[in-house]
Amino acid sequence: MPTTFAQLMLFVTMLTPGLVYTLKRERSAPSRTLSAFRETAEILLVSVIANMAALLLLSVCRVLLPGHTPDVGEIVRGSGDYVRSHYRLLALWAGGLLAASTLLAFLAADGRLLNAAARSLRRPRRTPSDAFASAWWSLFQEEHDGPVHVGCHLDDGSYVAGMLRSFNRDSNDTADRELTLTGPITYRAPGSTQAQILDGVGAAAVSARRITLMTVGFLAGAEPTPVPEPTNTSVPSLP
Repeated sequence: MPTTFAQLMLFVTMLTPGLVYTLKRERSAPSRTLSAFRETAEILLVSVIANMAALLLLSVCRVLLPGHTPDVGEIVRGSGDYVRSHYRLLALWAGGLLAASTLLAFLAADGRLLNAAARSLRRPRRTPSDAFASAWWSLFQEEHDGPVHVGCHLDDGSYVAGMLRSFNRDSNDTADRELTLTGPITYRAPGSTQAQILDGVGAAAVSARRITLMTVGFLAGAEPTPVPEPTNTSVPSLP
């Protein structure tokens, strides 16, 4: 464990790539509850690999640009004179290598970039294992990359629909989670056969506990297809 402030700062800096990887994975992969040991081991492993890749980059640059890169051997062999006389160069390269290792960790955690790379190589998409993905994740993330229209039949007989805005990424299919929809929001009251677009309502939250049936539509293009605004829209009711 670090015993001085400098050692503590070095320790925290070296763990930055692993931390960035973990934070990015939480946003681009199903959320799982891991033990403290598992989380710590993941951060350490990613940090070590990313930092080793950055040092490999430094070695290549040392061969190509010997006069503009720090001499690691001199740092190890010397008594501190080299560091004191080249601190600007060392600080510049230390910051650059940290940025490079952090960027590598970020890219490694981005599932969309990996899927795009797989498509460019004409290989199957890289998607999280079904063992760790909820039904919502499989519907909203794995099947389609564009806008998603969601319709929810609720347990009181009502119906609400809209464009998917966000959803709970927990890998467990529990009832204690919600998804949010953005407008135009369509709603059908219990017992009614007609649905209406709610004027002035830009978003809605729906609890998984209340949903009895969910329909999902995948829209083409980067932007949601404009929804017409009729006075009433017929929506089939559940038997």
